[in-house]
Amino acid sequence: MFLTLLLLLGDAGAVDFTVGPGPYADYNQLGPAIAAANSGDRILIEPGLYVIEVRIDMDLDFIGLGGSAVTVLQNNFTAGTLEVDAAVVSFTGLSVDGRGLFRPFHIVNGSDVTLDDVVVKGNSDGGDGQAGWGMRVVNSTVTMSSSSFIEFVDASGFSGAHLGIDNSIFTGTNVDFSNGTAFVGGAVHATSGSELRLTGSTFTDNTAQSGGALFASDSVLIDLTASFFSNNEALGGSGGALQVWDTGLLFLNGTDFWDNVSAADGGHAEVSNTDVIATSSIFSGGVASNVGGAFKVEALLISGVVDIDGSAFIGNIAGDEGGALHLREVDTFHLVRNEFCNNFVTGPYSIGGALFLWASGNLDSLITGSVFNANVAGDTAGAIDCANGSVLDLVNNTIVGTVSDNFRSAVRSGPTCEADLVNNVIAYSFGYGAADQGGWNVEHNLWYSNAAGASPQYLPPSNIVANDPLFVDWTHDGLCNDDLHPAGGSPLIDAGDPAILDLDSTPSDIGAYGGPESPDPGDADTDTDADSDTDTDSDTDSDADSDTDSDTDADTDSDSDSDPTETIDTDTDTDTDTDATKDTEPPDVSTTGEDSIPPAWFCSGSGSLPSILLALVGCLVAGTRRRTITPKR
Repeated sequence: MFLTLLLLLGDAGAVDFTVGPGPYADYNQLGPAIAAANSGDRILIEPGLYVIEVRIDMDLDFIGLGGSAVTVLQNNFTAGTLEVDAAVVSFTGLSVDGRGLFRPFHIVNGSDVTLDDVVVKGNSDGGDGQAGWGMRVVNSTVTMSSSSFIEFVDASGFSGAHLGIDNSIFTGTNVDFSNGTAFVGGAVHATSGSELRLTGSTFTDNTAQSGGALFASDSVLIDLTASFFSNNEALGGSGGALQVWDTGLLFLNGTDFWDNVSAADGGHAEVSNTDVIATSSIFSGGVASNVGGAFKVEALLISGVVDIDGSAFIGNIAGDEGGALHLREVDTFHLVRNEFCNNFVTGPYSIGGALFLWASGNLDSLITGSVFNANVAGDTAGAIDCANGSVLDLVNNTIVGTVSDNFRSAVRSGPTCEADLVNNVIAYSFGYGAADQGGWNVEHNLWYSNAAGASPQYLPPSNIVANDPLFVDWTHDGLCNDDLHPAGGSPLIDAGDPAILDLDSTPSDIGAYGGPESPDPGDADTDTDADSDTDTDSDTDSDADSDTDSDTDADTDSDSDSDPTETIDTDTDTDTDTDATKDTEPPDVSTTGEDSIPPAWFCSGSGSLPSILLALVGCLVAGTRRRTITPKR
């Protein structure tokens, strides 16, 4: 709306031409208005339906006076709809419909195009062998906001049903890419040094053989912020949402991936020879038939860097290796302050319920400040498998409730893996053993209540073997709503490697909430009592009263009144109204209710571990793949 107002105010020397069906319009069709215009003029389009075939080679502004819902430009069945050639052009408040035959937008030769409140529509059943059946951008720049691409099918066997960019820059804010179908890149195809920068944008229900939503290759920069990928699918290949090959960088900031599916590798994404940086993102419900339930990243031709910070991997599933992450020949990886919960590898010889490393970490590696909870492997290493010359520095993490059928329930190293385990909690592992300790540096860890097969007697004296970690809250239900901070009196507090300090400069705590990369400072809190809040009383909230909530009254609810009942918020969500829907507040990352994935032992109740894993698959098939896990940043 603001852009529309600016355009309507216009430049002092510009001329307005009105197009519309009424008697007061300058023209009844768009073509004659463009022919009469000069560079810098504006075309004001009244609500209506206009049949066009237009080439634009001068600087113009096109403004739909009634908005995109009522101002529609349709192809005339003979050629492309709108072609912008070497011009600076804006489109506002318009729907552009290719009517299933021709591309609505073709932007070429150094053009600079801005689109706001634009709907690009196709219902297409054919293509011309070039990427981007909704919009193709070549050697140009496009900025798009509050717009959408809908209902495009590229049946020509090529890619990017909605958008194709070649040696171009595309910047989008609040752009929706839905229901695209192509051979690769169901919605978007980017190549040849392009830049794709998206904020607040969504990709839903797109399909392709590979790269269900997006395919990128050849030195492309991809920057995705506060965006959302859901229910996209790679029908025959890899990358349920993203397939990214040989590009410069994939950057994800606050971008969430939900329920994307791959017939091969990478339920959410397959990334090859591309550096990956991800912060504050959620990867949930990804399914890969082979490896990498959430991500498969390999760097066969480059050194390769993977940095993931403050993110959550929840309920992802792979058939063979890496229920959440599969890293292959990635020389540098840092996984900091992440949560891995309820990730599975389900095959009879599957390895690495949360993470599988192959020849990775040889230049630098670090996993710290992270929680691994209730991850499951059908064969080996319910949490982490370190294989084939990988280097693993596992410092200040909490690994609990892992399950494996055959070998090393929590962490396993292959014969050539080099690993340091320092300041970790490994507890409550099920199946066989807790960790393979051969050839590792294992110092200042807590080992507790792990399955038979662990060898704590061989641990150095600096390790704590038999003490309950005394978490604030952890149960064997496999849900991702546990509080694994050390409670008051926990043996974890100040018991870590003395060479490592917490953020408050005290000796490090053992576990994910100790050390310099902890999500929390100090001994699980910054006060003088033994709870996990920041005040000086003995309750578990963040104020200084004697109740159990987080407000400043003396009652027991979570509002700011003075009675003991919920008088401000009476529903079950996390907003402040009285309904049961979520509004604009950050929802909770925990999994609750019957839609959550239970752990294997929860589904089966009894029996051998192979039967437990089979029961797990039955639980998933019965309807838990499309579960509700509400995200939180």
